[in-house]
Amino acid sequence: MLFGNKLSCDQTIRYYVFNLPINLIVSIKHNIVVLTTNTHKHTMSNPLEESLGFNLTRVATLFRRELLNALSEFDMTPEQWQIMVSLWTQSKPLSQKDIVNITLKDKHSISRIVSRLEKNGWITKLQDPHDARASLIQQTKKGRELKALAPPQLIKHFASITGKLSNDEHRQLLQTLKKLREILGDDYV
Repeated sequence: MLFGNKLSCDQTIRYYVFNLPINLIVSIKHNIVVLTTNTHKHTMSNPLEESLGFNLTRVATLFRRELLNALSEFDMTPEQWQIMVSLWTQSKPLSQKDIVNITLKDKHSISRIVSRLEKNGWITKLQDPHDARASLIQQTKKGRELKALAPPQLIKHFASITGKLSNDEHRQLLQTLKKLREILGDDYV
């Protein structure tokens, strides 16, 4: 019990308000109990800072923002970029189902993104010879030309960010992310 005890000097008591810690400083000045809070950033810890989910989501959002910035000169979104990279790394055309599995996007979103890529002239759709209901996506000449321009530009853009990690930090981060993907059931690992 706080007020049942005699205070001979300042005491700090930690309370939690909305799950955030607040330091309540109890002092006696001229025989009067004075209550103040100390919410200075250095004395108050934020539980979100220790949350893996919060940090992963925040880094993904910040990374996406940087990717949008880097892709702006190509008038391309990160989602379009992901599909183009998928096509560049495959030796054959991909079905929309393949792209759904690679990108983890739903089929309706992929359909809209593929339509925009086709409108920009970077890809073309072909009839799947094994399934008349499905189409295959392949890059066009313009899409192959984009491969020569965009990746070097993105590498240059992100070098100032990833360059702040040592080689060991970079390798370790990549290993940890891949392990998390595997644990979460990512079949593409």
